[in-house]
Amino acid sequence: MKTRYVICAAVASLGLLFSACQPEEVLREPSPVDDNQVQAFIFNNTGDITMMPAGGDSVYVTWSGGTFVSAEPVFPIVIGRNVKTEAVSFDLEVFFKDSEFVVNPKVSFAEGEDVDTLWVTSLLDYGQSSTFSVQIPKECEYSYAPQSVTVAVSADYTWVPMGTVTMSSQWEGAMGVVPIEKAKEFMAEDGSMLFRLKSPYYILAPEYCTVPGLHLMFYLNADYSAKGLTAVWNKVENTGYDWIYWSEEYVGVYEFFESDGNEYSLTAFWTDGSGLSLDWLATESWVWDNGYPGK
Repeated sequence: MKTRYVICAAVASLGLLFSACQPEEVLREPSPVDDNQVQAFIFNNTGDITMMPAGGDSVYVTWSGGTFVSAEPVFPIVIGRNVKTEAVSFDLEVFFKDSEFVVNPKVSFAEGEDVDTLWVTSLLDYGQSSTFSVQIPKECEYSYAPQSVTVAVSADYTWVPMGTVTMSSQWEGAMGVVPIEKAKEFMAEDGSMLFRLKSPYYILAPEYCTVPGLHLMFYLNADYSAKGLTAVWNKVENTGYDWIYWSEEYVGVYEFFESDGNEYSLTAFWTDGSGLSLDWLATESWVWDNGYPGK
């Protein structure tokens, strides 16, 4: 129990005499004591998980501990315990969509062991992302360490460099050279292909896109003509009006993705997520002047 004491001073004729006053107040209640015989916790911050093809059926798995090659799309979450005098097993509480992950929630510690690893198998297809959460059961938790974690998991494509484009942004009033890449594993029945402009606004307008990694993704037809964007909400910046909004409801009315040879033009709404306005329509255009494979 922590108690605050006040030192009082008294003045005597021969000098200063000090005396301690009685305790004034209790600052807080005693810390709770974990009396369970497990005292488990999340041992490390797994961080975001990214999986990418490594050739054949193998995948590169990147997490906070680095990158490793796995024969299966799996990632680890390490569980620790504070009491290790006995062997013990228990089930973690896990939260995810059945169609996205497979996991045995049981962790087991032999006598003397203080860490065990939960291996999670991802069923995500390339281009998909989701979250996976773990919670230590209340009766097994250690109060002074993390008892839960949620990790963002993405299955990314192999992005093949396809040259550069000269991009002009009406929205930002800027122009610059931006890398263009193709998703190697993407396959569509109609022959269309998946491309991205790599961090375009981090290059063109770094004051509005302050971090790399926000890409503009789109589909091209087999002849490299424009087809459409990949999502309704396309996050390309991170400071305000961050999204390019693309909806079939407005395509052909307000929004257009068109091409003529190696010249591309995208007219779409920008938004901060609060709504749409005709004042927020802008045309982003680029010329694929380096590496264009079309005719």
